[in-house]
Amino acid sequence: MNSEKSNLNAQSKCKYNFYIVKNGFRMISGSYRNLASFLALLGLLGALLILYTYIVPTYLQGFVADCGRMIFLISPVLLLYLYGNIKGGRAYYNSFVRAGFVNAAGEAPFLIDSAKDGKGEILVFQSDGLPIEKWRESKDLLQTVFNATVAYIRPGHDHRTVRVKIVPSSTSFADVVPWNDSYMDQEDEARIVLGEDIAGETVSTQLDRSPMLLLAGSTGSGKTRLALLILRQLILHHAHVAVIDFKGLDFGGLASQGAEIMTTQADILDYLRTMLTELQARLERWRAVGATSFPDYIEKSGDTAIGRYVLLIDECAMLTDYGTSKEAKAFSAEVIDALAAIARTGRAVGIHLIISTQRPDMNAVPGSIKSNLDVRIVGKCDTTLSTMVLGDGRAAALIPPDSQGRFVLNNGYEDIVFQAYYTE
Repeated sequence: MNSEKSNLNAQSKCKYNFYIVKNGFRMISGSYRNLASFLALLGLLGALLILYTYIVPTYLQGFVADCGRMIFLISPVLLLYLYGNIKGGRAYYNSFVRAGFVNAAGEAPFLIDSAKDGKGEILVFQSDGLPIEKWRESKDLLQTVFNATVAYIRPGHDHRTVRVKIVPSSTSFADVVPWNDSYMDQEDEARIVLGEDIAGETVSTQLDRSPMLLLAGSTGSGKTRLALLILRQLILHHAHVAVIDFKGLDFGGLASQGAEIMTTQADILDYLRTMLTELQARLERWRAVGATSFPDYIEKSGDTAIGRYVLLIDECAMLTDYGTSKEAKAFSAEVIDALAAIARTGRAVGIHLIISTQRPDMNAVPGSIKSNLDVRIVGKCDTTLSTMVLGDGRAAALIPPDSQGRFVLNNGYEDIVFQAYYTE
């Protein structure tokens, strides 16, 4: 057993040394500066060896020359090792091996680059045979390996590399992060800023890539404040913003900024019918120019005045599960059909839905709507609510029960915990 363990350790060390040399070659071949310094060092070493040959006694010059040639021949490998050896890489590699985070061949991820970034450090790993999904599933294990908090895990420059940002375990979220309008993206009207992650990086969502949004959270989670933040940015970007709010309490202040606030059945049905008409008209205009998306239409048509439509529904259950009377059921049925049509086909033509609710079960958010809500944001919640939004209870574990304004953003491929910006 000990012999087998020793063999595995020896193999692991050999693989690691090979990776270091390989990484050194990658670093000098990918940078003119590194290549120039590599050749300069190689030239300097050769000059020193030649000089040393002439200053030793005559009877040793032959022997010294032979040794010099041997040193010069192996010096490129030694220099490659020097360039490719990233500080902390060997410790990470050994920790991965000990933790069993290896591929089918027993190879652990290899550190090929690292850089300080804000509060933390970005580590880039060569990860043959370990897909990024495996990294994300093993986040708790990785935090033990790094002895730090993992802020995010993202793809590198190709399918074989992974970028991991870590911050010290002592790093914590701020209780409140005040909003300033200067934080919004002035260049990209489709990018909506949400808050900051534990590393202090801005967290956002992109309407062109993820046009429909589900926002959930228990009472006091801060989801109304987050909804106000999202809508304020959309208004400043000249989108047509509308809110369905039966309570009529939380979003009234947006009316003075240009948003349309609806609180009655009649207003809601009128608006949804108008939206369906607009949807069909846009589809025809898109087809006429051969456009497949909102930015594509603007580019092909030159119509820069056209704006996005964004409808936020506060407490969706009050619409979709309105009551048991015949009239109430007819109202809910028409609402559900309209919202499903918008969720299904509005994404390409710049018509967006934001559904805000405490309990996104099948009665509140029917499957025909929910399946098209590609961005999921959940605040303070229990396991049941987390499962409704994300498919399991992980949000309940990621968000402290006493927190306000803390959310988990799932954009289809990763979870990002962030503190939402606070806006009045």
